[in-house]
Amino acid sequence: MYCPKCKDEYKDGITVCPVCGSELVDELPREEPVSVAKCIGEDQANRLADFLENEGLKDVNLVDGGEAPLEDGEAVTEREEYVTEGEAEASEDAASDKAPTKREHIIEVYVDADKEEEAKKIVKAFFAVEKRHDYDSLSEEEKQKKLAEELKEKENDKSSGIYTSALEKYKDNQSSGYTFTVFGIAGLVFTGLNMAKVFSLYTTTFQFVVSGAMFAAFIVVGIVSFIKAANYKKMISSEEDAKDKCKAWLRDTITLSSLEEISDPNAASEANDIAKTNHIKEKIMEHFSEIKEDEADALAEEYYTELLENKDI
Repeated sequence: MYCPKCKDEYKDGITVCPVCGSELVDELPREEPVSVAKCIGEDQANRLADFLENEGLKDVNLVDGGEAPLEDGEAVTEREEYVTEGEAEASEDAASDKAPTKREHIIEVYVDADKEEEAKKIVKAFFAVEKRHDYDSLSEEEKQKKLAEELKEKENDKSSGIYTSALEKYKDNQSSGYTFTVFGIAGLVFTGLNMAKVFSLYTTTFQFVVSGAMFAAFIVVGIVSFIKAANYKKMISSEEDAKDKCKAWLRDTITLSSLEEISDPNAASEANDIAKTNHIKEKIMEHFSEIKEDEADALAEEYYTELLENKDI
């Protein structure tokens, strides 16, 4: 039996989810697959699909999304499925005199809806890695091995450099301070009541000593957390000022049109998005030495998202 809301599985005989109160069902409804990437050509799509499956995602589906749009300098021949290099304004007769090359198709990669977030992380790493390497000379096995190694390296780097603002650190430490302090005081009171024979949970001196030491340690941790929170609170104002200056500079300096100059027409859109975000990050690091790399990474993604959102307004 399954909860249609929490997606948890329960033993037979249980009819209502103890968490949310929903009635359990025999099977969970299958959600429609979602698109997580658009690749240019079957070769790249197959590499990504194989890599997703190697990372544990099953039921990866490829769907033909139609011909890729013409690039600058290409002209359509009489056979619609082919393009040739040349001036975009060239006539069909002139284009037909040149050797045509097959035009690639856009291939969309679909995964199960419940695997969307996991798949997107792998897709982002895939395009970042693939953009930096020439895979034509590698075997399929070597390609997969190279991608797996660099994905692992990229994930390790990211896990050790996730940006957390001073405000978030202040809130986290303040919350921890209250939790540990209150729990420690309550524990010492409870231990004292046991010593006074109000409760009889503890019966030996050893239990009293261990309990008292443990709850006293909680209070110490709580006090340390309050001290850290106070230090982070002092940093909030200067950090926010630096962010505001950086965002103002970005709005005056980097636009969507300027980012298009670094786009690779032969790369997938996800790969170009990563390249643009990295470009913004590099510019931040060049002009704002006080901003750390993990913070620059977060600011770059935030600003690029802002540009894309404002594009449709």
